[in-house]
Amino acid sequence: MSWVVWAVIAIALAVGEVLTPGLFFLGPVALAAGAAALAAALGAGTVGSVIVFIVGSIASLAVLRPIARSHVHMPAISRTGTAALVGRKAFVTRRVDAQGGRVRIGGEEWTARAYLEASFDQLAEALAATGTLDDKSTQTMFDTLDREIEDADTIQELFAAYRRVIADLADAIVRPTAARQKRGLQRAERYLLRHYAEGVTLDQVSRVAGFAPAYFSRLFHQRQGMTFVAYVTRLRVDQAKKLLCDGSLGLQRIAELTGLTARHYLNRVFKAATGQTPIAYRRAHERMGPRPRRARTSNS
Repeated sequence: MSWVVWAVIAIALAVGEVLTPGLFFLGPVALAAGAAALAAALGAGTVGSVIVFIVGSIASLAVLRPIARSHVHMPAISRTGTAALVGRKAFVTRRVDAQGGRVRIGGEEWTARAYLEASFDQLAEALAATGTLDDKSTQTMFDTLDREIEDADTIQELFAAYRRVIADLADAIVRPTAARQKRGLQRAERYLLRHYAEGVTLDQVSRVAGFAPAYFSRLFHQRQGMTFVAYVTRLRVDQAKKLLCDGSLGLQRIAELTGLTARHYLNRVFKAATGQTPIAYRRAHERMGPRPRRARTSNS
């Protein structure tokens, strides 16, 4: 195996260690993978580097893991320096990211760094350097992660966001072709969700996905179980249903907002998809909805 592959595995394991604090299992194995990368770089070959990895894993787990676990379970009073801060509540005074930040702990201000984010950055950069990830995929992955981090309300949701991205990176290592196809199709799906109301075309979306139109059309059909046109039509009809249930918009306006352009075209497409005209669908929804109660009156 190439030393680059071992290096990527080492970084992935290190990130996994960060995501599973307290276990101290992946960290020692990451060190062994790093040793295997060094052995491969020195010309040890696949068999030699695998032997280094196995021996290094056993040794590091036997020696380092008990030490690390005992250190974490030491009483806080016996720790010194930054180790004594582990588990204490911190207040962020300046946003903490991979570049740095500041937090206040017990009346003192400390510099801080998001090691989880920094480790992910290193992993993604290593994959990009080997060509496993292209620039577009790397940027999309970072953008998606940033959005999920912003939306995360708990530490579990934050870790879940990183786990999903790391799973995608693992796919990129193990199955580079399939992973590239998946990333391209996911880009296309996100693009369609934002732009289905516009005049999107197969050629346009295939460029977003990074594939030739014919190849993209085949991959898209395999993934969705329907053609590109049918998928876009379903998105538009689903949105038309929501707007019809709202009841405040006319058919022409709904047609414009869903990308079906005109009332007569909305009628034709909607009936073909649902078996009902838009007006009939709206009336059926109104009949099924809650009826307003009549106010009682009394004669005085």
